[in-house]
Amino acid sequence: MKKIGKLIRIGLFGMICMMIAATKAEATAAEGLERRVAGFDLSAETMTMDKVNQAKAVIAEYDALSVKEQRALNVETREKILSVRKGINDVFRCGPEAWYRYKDGVLTVFGRGVLYDYIENFDEKNLENDVRKRSYQNYASDTKKVVIEDGITKIGRGAFACFSGMEELQIRRRQTKVIIGKAAFFECTNLKIISMKNVSAIEFCGFGKCKKLKKADLPEGLVSVGKSAFLECVGLKMVVFPVSLRKVGDYCFFGCKRLSVVEEKGRVKQCGKFIFYEAKKKGKVICRSKKAARSTFVKKAKASGWKILPKGTKKGVHTGK
Repeated sequence: MKKIGKLIRIGLFGMICMMIAATKAEATAAEGLERRVAGFDLSAETMTMDKVNQAKAVIAEYDALSVKEQRALNVETREKILSVRKGINDVFRCGPEAWYRYKDGVLTVFGRGVLYDYIENFDEKNLENDVRKRSYQNYASDTKKVVIEDGITKIGRGAFACFSGMEELQIRRRQTKVIIGKAAFFECTNLKIISMKNVSAIEFCGFGKCKKLKKADLPEGLVSVGKSAFLECVGLKMVVFPVSLRKVGDYCFFGCKRLSVVEEKGRVKQCGKFIFYEAKKKGKVICRSKKAARSTFVKKAKASGWKILPKGTKKGVHTGK
């Protein structure tokens, strides 16, 4: 009996030691997470891909804790983790794997893949209401420059429509091609400068009603310019087509009353109807190659009364300024 009692006491002691050790481990895990969260800053100004990855790691660590361990965290830590979760899943998110930061008038989009679509069926009357659900909507009037970093493959429908303060767009050099979605920059009435790299397509009304845009130097790699892409860009004076361009949609330059020069470098094979409808009646197409001179676009421009300037025309005939 004495041996049995001794064994029971030893067993109880062992259990107590294990419970103490488990409690200490729980406390250590909680304390470690509390220390990491305490110095973590997630705001519109500090958002980067590294921050997103750090935030994901913190959330994963929290989710891996037991309920008891989570309850062991102080209230401030739990609230901050909830805030971090909301930040990367909602507040700063603009695509399934895309986020933004905003600082000093510059809104930068980073990550990978597509940006969210904000309009379904394009209706100009309801456009401003449709885009209010954007996570970055509060910056629409204060943003002077929008930067799309490498990794983004499509700028969603209406993603930056009605960004009234935006003056410059920069789509940085990328390995993956990007598509500018329907009405992505529609009615950005102060947009003056566009710098784009490796864009493969501009969809319907992509830059419609960008009234202060004077020159559109379209990038190499661009294959298709959609219907009404530059609808009523009343300040547009010059457009440069890249060698890669193959398709120009209906009403592409509808209402572009000041457009006077289009430079054709390649050979557009498909050209829609009424491309210069209610645009300037007489302008110039500068052909930079023999192929350009035979393009469908050049033929339609000539039929519309535009003057065709052959290969060898001196560059700088018109700057678009």
